[in-house]
Amino acid sequence: MNVVKWIFWGFVVIAGFFLLAEHRAHLLGALPWLLGAAAVGLYWLMRHHHSSGARKP
Repeated sequence: MNVVKWIFWGFVVIAGFFLLAEHRAHLLGALPWLLGAAAVGLYWLMRHHHSSGARKP
């Protein structure tokens, strides 16, 4: 039973390494687009928030 656990956890570590290594390029490539979308979203949220208050005469 102890050998099966070592084999299982060894497989999990190796699979996790390759999963992160292969997907890192895709995640880093999408990062500028995600930051841009977040900036636009925050702009619209803050614009709506500031325009909903009472206006001074």
